Amino acid sequence: MVQLHAEARLEQGHFTGRVEHLVSHQATHFESLEELVAFIVRVVTEQQTP
Repeated sequence: MVQLHAEARLEQGHFTGRVEHLVSHQATHFESLEELVAFIVRVVTEQQTP
């Protein structure tokens, strides 16, 4: 689940909010698109590892 903060300005490239992986309950706040993507990659990779 991705929640964008009210002050996020996507058209200006300003991504800020909170992301949570609902299966593992891991969550974090992010201040950029890169941080958001890094969280997604990390969680998906962890879920694929037996």
